[in-house]
Amino acid sequence: MDDAWTRNPEDGQKTFDRLGSNEKELFWIENTTWRFKDGYNYFGRHPEKVLGFLEKYMH
Repeated sequence: MDDAWTRNPEDGQKTFDRLGSNEKELFWIENTTWRFKDGYNYFGRHPEKVLGFLEKYMH
């Protein structure tokens, strides 16, 4: 996501790399400049990734 308030993709990658878990996945939402409309609402419109994560780790 192209965001004027952060240096992308460097900021997102640095944060991801510093997470302590060995089991992790970075999911990029590409080809948009609409941070709120496309970025924050993506999983509401496409819940498969989140539901798969919850199924795997919440039992």
